[in-house]
Amino acid sequence: MQTLSSIQHIISTWPARSRRMADYLVEQYGMPHEATDSQIIWHYNSPWKRTILYRDGVPHNFPKAHLDILEQVVDYRIRPEKATDLLLFNGSILLDRTRGEMSACCGSERMNVLLLNQAHEIMGGRKTSEQGRDEIINLMGTFRFHWLDTQSTELNFVPGYIRDQERDTADPDMRGSQYLRQGLAYTREEEQEEVNAPPKYSH
Repeated sequence: MQTLSSIQHIISTWPARSRRMADYLVEQYGMPHEATDSQIIWHYNSPWKRTILYRDGVPHNFPKAHLDILEQVVDYRIRPEKATDLLLFNGSILLDRTRGEMSACCGSERMNVLLLNQAHEIMGGRKTSEQGRDEIINLMGTFRFHWLDTQSTELNFVPGYIRDQERDTADPDMRGSQYLRQGLAYTREEEQEEVNAPPKYSH
């Protein structure tokens, strides 16, 4: 666990927006669990599985020009057939099917909540990517006038992780087609050899 003085030292040279976000997150969730010169991380700061604040943001123009500096992760069962729809909806929705995680990376926590709520609707087939984008634009007015719409203040689904309970959202996929065709399965020895084998490079 980090200390307040160590965090203040790390973020002292960060851009103003990232420093303000760091102050907000420390106030909300306490001291982060990890910190480097370029990012600070909280683990299991409910409802999030992981919160990562970056020193350097990535420019993003939807729904208006901003920097993506805050990534927040939830456990979520990914439906591969919906992945393209989510990419069309927003490039800052990140999917990790193997780990069973979905995250949003935007400029604020409220926008991350809003993005994930819309992503959940798209993943469930209740909205198209275009409808999700339209909803984001419509709800931007609530941000301008500081209205607290529930779409941007709380998740409208239960993430896989719930403090004292964990639902399995990971998807390790199937074995390679070669093994499936031959009806073979990895033995424990083969699996260990693959883990320990040095990487092979082509010249």
